[in-house]
Amino acid sequence: MKLRISASSLAGTLLCLCGSAAAESSVAVYGVVDAGLTWESERHRAGSSTSLVSGGNSASRLGFRGSEELGKGWKALFVLESGFSLDDGALGQGGLLWGRKSFVGLSGPYGTLTLGRQDSPLYDYAAPMDPLSGALAFTRIFTQASKYRRDNNTIKYASPTLGGFKGQLAYSFGETAGTSASGRLLSAGLNYTRGASSSSLSMQNINSQAVGNNGIKTIRLVNLGTRYDFKVAAVSLMMQTNKSNEGAKAMDSRDFLAGVSVPLGAHKISASVMVHKDRKQSSGDARQLALGYTYGLSPRTHLYGGIAHISNNKRARFGLASLAEGGASDGSDPMLYTAGMKHIF
Repeated sequence: MKLRISASSLAGTLLCLCGSAAAESSVAVYGVVDAGLTWESERHRAGSSTSLVSGGNSASRLGFRGSEELGKGWKALFVLESGFSLDDGALGQGGLLWGRKSFVGLSGPYGTLTLGRQDSPLYDYAAPMDPLSGALAFTRIFTQASKYRRDNNTIKYASPTLGGFKGQLAYSFGETAGTSASGRLLSAGLNYTRGASSSSLSMQNINSQAVGNNGIKTIRLVNLGTRYDFKVAAVSLMMQTNKSNEGAKAMDSRDFLAGVSVPLGAHKISASVMVHKDRKQSSGDARQLALGYTYGLSPRTHLYGGIAHISNNKRARFGLASLAEGGASDGSDPMLYTAGMKHIF
């Protein structure tokens, strides 16, 4: 349920007395509260852990979305969205108040232009291809897309849909004195949707701080995905290339995903297999298998459960849940079970 507040009710009445029309405006309050239990183990290292976590299926959040009609098909808009941990009340995204999204913009017949902190085009188009996207346990192989999913100081343009095609372009200013390249981000994406099929191609170029004598560190991501909904099941395929010039830590890898989602009335079963192929580091490959289940108590309240397992080669260290990339030990094979509840408002 969304709460809508009309800002023009009283003003419109008064303006009508003067023969003027008030612009229609509204604000919606929305969010997700999600909590669950997880049990995770990491083979090749003693011990396991049981935790109450937030965001086992979807990240908990509180947001405000508003718009004002300006006439002739134009409107002003804004979004303020805060992430938080339901288990302890802490702010997410490093403690930022509006860490998930904070932007303002204009939308009209020629597209939408927004300014602020927002998701990248690559993430916008890649995430729908993953049947378990957003789940805490199930998106760890495609870490580069998740790590750079949003950025500050961003100008973003989203085109209208023309003949099934739509696109996005985003540029983030590094705001570093003396150089325009450090901290800069450029991302673009193109999507084609026709009937039950949807395909997208997107890229992202991230410039970071100088690395030794190598100058500005550059990370380049290219993502290609496709999804087809057969009604009885939706099938998706995705591939991503990851490259960087970080000296001895330079990255050159390929990620692959195959997924399926099967709706059965109030039930939904989703599964995916992901493969990470490291072309730079010997024995850096990894594979992830995941199975998820949701049951809709209502359109807004869901119970969920899932299992995920990662097989790391001896130099790979992908993890699950709290064992994010770099958190697992080299060559370990973490496994996670989760069950919880999500409410959308």
